[in-house]
Amino acid sequence: MPNIDNKPDYYRLLNQTNRTGEWDEWIMFILHAVESTSKDTITRITHQKPT
Repeated sequence: MPNIDNKPDYYRLLNQTNRTGEWDEWIMFILHAVESTSKDTITRITHQKPT
């Protein structure tokens, strides 16, 4: 699940998908969340000090 700030959108889009059977908007939301999390992780890793 995307971060807690996006929780209402996550459930809104998931429920919309269940009602309409249209997955595109929910899939794009999840892909954006994966992209954002990946970029954040890369930034955190590259800014870590070596031990």
